[in-house]
Amino acid sequence: MTYRYTWTSNGFNWPREYLYDYFHVVKGIIVDVLETGMKVDVGSWSVILLNVYAAQEAGINAFELFDAISGEVSAFYEMFERYMKPELFTFDDFYTDVLILRKIEIVPEYRGQGLGLQAMQMKTKCFGQRAALVALKAFPLQYEAQPKNTQELKEQEAWFDTMRYDDYGSDDIERDTKKLQRYYARAGFKQLGDTAYMVSTNYVDDI
Repeated sequence: MTYRYTWTSNGFNWPREYLYDYFHVVKGIIVDVLETGMKVDVGSWSVILLNVYAAQEAGINAFELFDAISGEVSAFYEMFERYMKPELFTFDDFYTDVLILRKIEIVPEYRGQGLGLQAMQMKTKCFGQRAALVALKAFPLQYEAQPKNTQELKEQEAWFDTMRYDDYGSDDIERDTKKLQRYYARAGFKQLGDTAYMVSTNYVDDI
């Protein structure tokens, strides 16, 4: 498996330009190599990398950094504060970052082959080498909120059709979330409390 990606500080409506040096959004395509040697696109992914240590050294606290990016990212900080021991949410000049695995999607024809877990491990190895903490939210995508904008809604419906999310059903979000959490646990992630948020650290057994 390989991948291609774009590295940017765009993708949200950033309100504070002075924070650009302390986070990046990375998006890409998951590429698998068939036995014939042909490369095929099998999915997509996106991560957010936050250099918390550098921000703190510049006088920016962690909450300000997370909160300025988006409500989605700010919620991760709230979960860290609520459920993690304070000593585990610390950074130094080596373990500088928090890596958020924002989304990994595998197209229907290539599901069931472990490619999602491989992609997670690859992204963690590539972008999380200096991460004190790797985090994700186990949220089944078939329950994703519908956009209010008509054009965006049409695009979402077309994408859901392509990904065949309706095949999973959408009648029990608690059951489907727990199923997803069991899947991510295979990659070493541990649930924070009774939430959908999960983390992996060097001290994951101590959370």
